[in-house]
Amino acid sequence: MKCIMTLTVRVLTSGKRFLTSLFTPFFVYGFFVFAGILLSQSSFSQNAIVTENALPGNPSSEWDISGMGDPGIQGFASDISVNKGQTVNFKINVTDGSNYTIKIYRLGYYNRNGARLIADLGSFTGIIQPAPITDIPSGLVDCGNWSVSASWNTTGVVSGVFIAKLTKTIGGGSSHIIFIVRDDAANTPVLFKTSDATWQAYN
Repeated sequence: MKCIMTLTVRVLTSGKRFLTSLFTPFFVYGFFVFAGILLSQSSFSQNAIVTENALPGNPSSEWDISGMGDPGIQGFASDISVNKGQTVNFKINVTDGSNYTIKIYRLGYYNRNGARLIADLGSFTGIIQPAPITDIPSGLVDCGNWSVSASWNTTGVVSGVFIAKLTKTIGGGSSHIIFIVRDDAANTPVLFKTSDATWQAYN
C-alpha cells in the first residue's frame, strides 16, 4: 500500500510557466519529516534516497534565504517537474542586468542540515526580461515570454525536491527556484507528493 504524503506550502509557482520565487522554511521542515520516516524504516536501508539523505549536507546559512529573497533577481523553472536525465530550464530576471551565480541544492535530512550542494553552475550574465503578459480581468501574470537564462541536466541525480539558489555577484542578493526531479522508473512503497495546485491556489 502506497503512503501518500501531501505537503502544503505557500509558494509562488507556475505549474509550467509562471514565476516561482517564494520559498518558506515550512517546506524544509516537511521534508525533514519525510526523510525521517524513510530513515526509520529498515526495509528501505538500501534505498538510494536513504543513502543520499544520510550524507553530511550543507548548513542552512549557505543555501537558505529570507522570504521570497531579493526582488532584484527572480526566476522560475519552465517545468516544475522533470524526469531523471532530463534538462531543467531556468528563466531568470535580473533588474539591473548584473552577473549572478547558480548553485543547485537537493533538499533532504542531511544530518539536519536540510540540503546538500549538488552542482555549481558558475557565473551568468544577467538578463533584464520583458514585462510579463498580464490579463487584468483575471489577474493572471504570465512570464512565459521570458527567455531561457540557464539550463541544468539532471542525469545521475537522486530524485527529490531541488532548489536553484540565484546569487547576484554584486551585493549578494539571492532568491530560490524550486523544482522537482522525478524517477518515473522507480517502484517504491512510498510516494512523496508536492502540492503544486495548492501552491498556485495560494498565489
